Amino acid sequence: MRCKVARGVVPVFKQWGFTLIELSIVLTIVAVLTLFAVPKARSLILGAKVQPTADELASAVARIRTNNTTNGTASYGGVTAALLSTTMMYRTNAFTANGTTLYHKIGSSTTAVTTATTSIAASSDAFTVTLDAVNIAACPELATALQTVAEIIAMGPTGGSLTTVKASASATFNGQVAAGLCTDGDTNKFVFTFR
Repeated sequence: MRCKVARGVVPVFKQWGFTLIELSIVLTIVAVLTLFAVPKARSLILGAKVQPTADELASAVARIRTNNTTNGTASYGGVTAALLSTTMMYRTNAFTANGTTLYHKIGSSTTAVTTATTSIAASSDAFTVTLDAVNIAACPELATALQTVAEIIAMGPTGGSLTTVKASASATFNGQVAAGLCTDGDTNKFVFTFR
Protein backbone atom coordinates (compact mmCIF):
# COMPACT_ATOMS: atom_id res chain seq x y z
CA MET A 1 0.00 0.00 0.00
CA ARG A 2 1.19 3.45 -0.84
CA CYS A 3 0.71 6.59 1.21
CA LYS A 4 -0.85 9.43 -0.68
CA VAL A 5 0.68 12.80 -0.13
CA ALA A 6 -0.99 15.85 -1.46
CA ARG A 7 0.85 17.77 -4.10
CA GLY A 8 3.12 20.44 -2.55
CA VAL A 9 2.91 19.05 1.00
CA VAL A 10 6.12 17.70 2.52
CA PRO A 11 5.62 14.82 4.94
CA VAL A 12 6.89 15.52 8.51
CA PHE A 13 8.67 12.74 10.34
CA LYS A 14 9.00 12.88 14.14
CA GLN A 15 12.64 12.44 15.17
CA TRP A 16 13.58 10.76 18.41
CA GLY A 17 16.89 11.20 20.27
CA PHE A 18 18.84 13.55 22.46
CA THR A 19 19.74 17.10 21.66
CA LEU A 20 23.29 18.25 22.17
CA ILE A 21 22.25 20.22 25.25
CA GLU A 22 20.54 17.20 26.85
CA LEU A 23 23.59 15.05 26.17
CA SER A 24 25.89 17.69 27.68
CA ILE A 25 23.77 17.86 30.84
CA VAL A 26 23.82 14.08 31.26
CA LEU A 27 27.59 13.92 30.73
CA THR A 28 28.13 16.72 33.27
CA ILE A 29 26.06 14.86 35.87
CA VAL A 30 28.00 11.64 35.23
CA ALA A 31 31.32 13.52 35.54
CA VAL A 32 30.31 15.09 38.87
CA LEU A 33 29.14 11.75 40.28
CA THR A 34 32.37 10.11 39.14
CA LEU A 35 34.42 12.85 40.77
CA PHE A 36 32.92 11.95 44.15
CA ALA A 37 32.53 8.19 43.67
CA VAL A 38 36.05 7.23 42.53
CA PRO A 39 37.90 8.30 45.72
CA LYS A 40 35.24 6.66 47.89
CA ALA A 41 35.46 3.44 45.87
CA ARG A 42 39.27 3.46 46.20
CA SER A 43 38.96 3.91 49.97
CA LEU A 44 36.58 0.96 50.22
CA ILE A 45 38.87 -1.25 48.13
CA LEU A 46 41.98 -0.30 50.13
CA GLY A 47 40.13 -0.73 53.42
CA ALA A 48 39.18 -4.26 52.42
CA LYS A 49 42.86 -5.08 51.80
CA VAL A 50 44.02 -4.22 55.35
CA GLN A 51 43.26 -7.55 57.05
CA PRO A 52 44.71 -9.72 54.23
CA THR A 53 47.84 -7.51 54.29
CA ALA A 54 48.20 -7.93 58.05
CA ASP A 55 47.53 -11.69 57.89
CA GLU A 56 50.11 -12.29 55.15
CA LEU A 57 52.72 -10.14 56.87
CA ALA A 58 52.13 -11.97 60.19
CA SER A 59 52.50 -15.30 58.39
CA ALA A 60 55.78 -14.19 56.78
CA VAL A 61 57.07 -12.97 60.16
CA ALA A 62 56.25 -16.37 61.69
CA ARG A 63 58.26 -18.13 58.93
CA ILE A 64 61.20 -15.74 59.42
CA ARG A 65 61.11 -16.31 63.21
CA THR A 66 61.13 -20.07 62.70
CA ASN A 67 64.02 -19.95 60.23
CA ASN A 68 66.15 -17.61 62.37
CA THR A 69 65.79 -19.28 65.77
CA THR A 70 68.35 -21.78 67.01
CA ASN A 71 68.17 -23.38 70.48
CA GLY A 72 65.53 -20.85 71.53
CA THR A 73 67.66 -17.84 70.56
CA ALA A 74 66.70 -15.67 67.61
CA SER A 75 69.19 -13.74 65.52
CA TYR A 76 67.88 -11.67 62.63
CA GLY A 77 71.16 -10.42 61.19
CA GLY A 78 70.31 -11.84 57.76
CA VAL A 79 66.78 -10.44 57.50
CA THR A 80 66.61 -8.15 54.47
CA ALA A 81 63.92 -6.81 52.17
CA ALA A 82 64.94 -9.47 49.64
CA LEU A 83 64.44 -12.23 52.24
CA LEU A 84 60.99 -10.89 53.11
CA SER A 85 60.12 -10.69 49.41
CA THR A 86 61.34 -14.24 48.81
CA THR A 87 59.43 -15.48 51.86
CA MET A 88 56.21 -14.03 50.48
CA MET A 89 56.77 -14.47 46.75
CA TYR A 90 54.47 -17.43 46.06
CA ARG A 91 52.25 -17.01 49.10
CA THR A 92 50.78 -13.53 48.68
CA ASN A 93 47.90 -11.73 47.07
CA ALA A 94 48.11 -8.68 49.33
CA PHE A 95 51.66 -7.79 48.25
CA THR A 96 53.62 -7.74 45.03
CA ALA A 97 56.80 -9.77 45.51
CA ASN A 98 59.48 -10.39 42.92
CA GLY A 99 62.13 -12.08 45.06
CA THR A 100 64.15 -8.93 45.65
CA THR A 101 61.57 -6.25 46.41
CA LEU A 102 58.19 -6.30 48.13
CA TYR A 103 55.44 -3.74 47.48
CA HIS A 104 52.25 -3.33 49.49
CA LYS A 105 48.85 -2.67 47.87
CA ILE A 106 47.28 -0.39 50.50
CA GLY A 107 48.52 2.91 49.15
CA SER A 108 51.14 4.01 46.68
CA SER A 109 52.16 0.84 44.85
CA THR A 110 55.53 2.31 43.90
CA THR A 111 56.89 2.34 47.45
CA ALA A 112 58.82 -0.73 48.53
CA VAL A 113 58.41 -2.41 51.91
CA THR A 114 61.73 -2.21 53.74
CA THR A 115 63.28 -4.26 56.54
CA ALA A 116 66.18 -3.72 58.90
CA THR A 117 67.84 -5.62 61.71
CA THR A 118 67.50 -3.94 65.10
CA SER A 119 68.15 -4.71 68.76
CA ILE A 120 65.76 -4.71 71.72
CA ALA A 121 67.49 -6.73 74.46
CA ALA A 122 70.47 -8.21 72.58
CA SER A 123 72.30 -7.59 69.33
CA SER A 124 70.21 -8.41 66.22
CA ASP A 125 67.39 -9.90 68.30
CA ALA A 126 64.68 -8.10 66.34
CA PHE A 127 63.87 -6.75 62.90
CA THR A 128 61.65 -3.99 61.56
CA VAL A 129 59.26 -3.97 58.64
CA THR A 130 58.40 -0.53 57.28
CA LEU A 131 55.38 0.21 55.11
CA ASP A 132 55.50 3.74 53.74
CA ALA A 133 52.97 5.68 51.62
CA VAL A 134 49.99 3.84 53.14
CA ASN A 135 46.56 5.28 52.36
CA ILE A 136 44.41 6.76 55.12
CA ALA A 137 41.81 4.06 54.37
CA ALA A 138 44.22 1.56 55.96
CA CYS A 139 45.12 3.81 58.88
CA PRO A 140 45.16 2.94 61.82
CA GLU A 141 43.54 -0.45 61.11
CA LEU A 142 46.86 -1.88 59.88
CA ALA A 143 48.48 -1.18 63.25
CA THR A 144 45.42 -2.52 65.05
CA ALA A 145 45.53 -5.76 63.03
CA LEU A 146 49.25 -6.32 63.82
CA GLN A 147 49.26 -5.20 67.46
CA THR A 148 49.39 -8.76 68.82
CA VAL A 149 52.22 -9.80 66.49
CA ALA A 150 54.48 -6.74 66.60
CA GLU A 151 56.46 -5.95 69.71
CA ILE A 152 56.82 -2.24 68.92
CA ILE A 153 54.71 -0.13 66.56
CA ALA A 154 55.61 3.38 65.44
CA MET A 155 53.70 5.43 62.92
CA GLY A 156 53.36 8.91 61.52
CA PRO A 157 53.31 10.89 58.31
CA THR A 158 55.60 9.94 55.44
CA GLY A 159 58.73 12.05 55.73
CA GLY A 160 57.79 13.21 59.25
CA SER A 161 58.63 12.08 62.74
CA LEU A 162 57.20 8.82 64.01
CA THR A 163 55.30 8.30 67.25
CA THR A 164 55.38 5.03 69.17
CA VAL A 165 51.85 3.68 69.63
CA LYS A 166 52.99 0.41 71.21
CA ALA A 167 56.23 0.51 73.18
CA SER A 168 56.88 -3.15 74.07
CA ALA A 169 55.43 -6.65 74.01
CA SER A 170 53.72 -6.06 77.35
CA ALA A 171 52.52 -2.54 76.50
CA THR A 172 49.01 -1.74 75.35
CA PHE A 173 48.48 -0.50 71.80
CA ASN A 174 47.16 3.09 71.89
CA GLY A 175 44.54 3.14 69.12
CA GLN A 176 43.39 6.67 69.94
CA VAL A 177 46.86 8.13 69.41
CA ALA A 178 47.25 5.98 66.28
CA ALA A 179 44.02 7.33 64.80
CA GLY A 180 45.15 10.89 65.48
CA LEU A 181 48.39 10.30 63.57
CA CYS A 182 46.65 9.34 60.33
CA THR A 183 46.96 11.86 57.51
CA ASP A 184 44.91 12.16 54.34
CA GLY A 185 46.08 10.44 51.14
CA ASP A 186 48.92 7.93 50.63
CA THR A 187 50.97 9.67 53.33
CA ASN A 188 51.16 7.32 56.33
CA LYS A 189 54.19 5.36 57.50
CA PHE A 190 54.24 2.30 59.76
CA VAL A 191 57.28 0.70 61.36
CA PHE A 192 56.64 -2.68 62.99
CA THR A 193 59.33 -4.25 65.17
CA PHE A 194 59.22 -8.03 65.51
CA ARG A 195 61.20 -10.29 67.82
